Amino acid sequence: MRMPTFLPAFPTSVRPLVLGTLLAMVAGATGCNNTEPGVKDKFPFRDAWRTEIDTDFPYLDGEGNAQILSIDIGGRVFNDNFANRGDVIVKFDGPDNRIKVEVRRFTFATSADEAMAEFEKMWLWAYAENPDSPKPPRPDDENLEPPPDPADESLNCENGWLDGCGIRLYYYGQAQPARAGADIRVTLPASYRHRVDITTEDNSFDDDYLDRGNVCVENANQSALNITTESGLVYVIGSRDLTPGPLCSADQIAQCENFEKDGQPAAWDPTCPCQAFGSMNLSTFDSGAANMTIDVPGDLWASMNLQNEDSPEAAAMCTATIDPALNPVIDSGTADVPYKARGEINHPSDAAIDGGGFNIQMSSAQCSLIAFTEDPDDYVGKDNGLDQPTELRGNLEVCSGCIAGKTCADLLPWTN
Repeated sequence: MRMPTFLPAFPTSVRPLVLGTLLAMVAGATGCNNTEPGVKDKFPFRDAWRTEIDTDFPYLDGEGNAQILSIDIGGRVFNDNFANRGDVIVKFDGPDNRIKVEVRRFTFATSADEAMAEFEKMWLWAYAENPDSPKPPRPDDENLEPPPDPADESLNCENGWLDGCGIRLYYYGQAQPARAGADIRVTLPASYRHRVDITTEDNSFDDDYLDRGNVCVENANQSALNITTESGLVYVIGSRDLTPGPLCSADQIAQCENFEKDGQPAAWDPTCPCQAFGSMNLSTFDSGAANMTIDVPGDLWASMNLQNEDSPEAAAMCTATIDPALNPVIDSGTADVPYKARGEINHPSDAAIDGGGFNIQMSSAQCSLIAFTEDPDDYVGKDNGLDQPTELRGNLEVCSGCIAGKTCADLLPWTN
């Protein structure tokens, strides 16, 4: 894996973002909050977005057969390394047969020079190996000793995408600093229909700077979309062309919608040609309290299960909502429970199975008041963590039209 390429000058987007930091850098001061002489305060720094990969993505062969069946994006810390701890943006609006991966690094440092030195140790990891137990990449720089167990370069996805490629961050050093990570933005072809797994966690080592790991997906139309996060915000904007079976052909969908049995309408009868129903599964880690929203087309046949898994007393502060405008048929077991919602929308006919169609699962482990700082510009300073904004998180929603037409840049403006 090549070393990241950096601009010759430190970009304006990477700067000490508090006036006190600027003064400390210029004057060489140690900072007013230090109790130990000669120790400087550290502040959050964020790099500019940089394109790390822009390469071939051979999704379909000449006969229309899928060659890439899954993609993993992001991951939790592994062996004191490989943690992105940031926002993940995935956009399905790119050209066919192309993938672009952009990375925006961040860290805590006493100066811009120190931050840049940290950024130079953060590499994009993109290999067709198990992303849950990644191996260190092999550096191309002759002056760097390769890690003891380098990744197989034949599985390197940088120069042409392979099935099962994972995208992670790798820190070249003894151990990844606890406050260092990166935001990841991936642009995939609009035609991609197969599995995508997204994982991120919070950048929360410092109580004064609780930078949550948020996820946003535009134009989602996958057979399986799995998102796991901690206490961030999660937005999924479903494609307006989303069907119960994203891997089914347009002809198969039409046959199922117009299916007849014994001369009578029987839309989506279990014997119709398309039975490969798609799914979205959004969840948090055990301690997570995330707000999640999925926007789907109003005519989609789908079954849904939304649940805040905290204790009933705590969960009761949060809501799980299926948009009434979708005319859902709500399971009686959750009808009077504000933090649970099981239901089905647009059941196509008596012949279709109950609980079928596109499957949506949403769960938050907790319902809790969450402090957050999304942008280094908003850093409250050392020992001022209680000044961060807070929000009740653990709320879950499936809607139609509430975020459609928006972009991830609209929903997460600090990712611009």
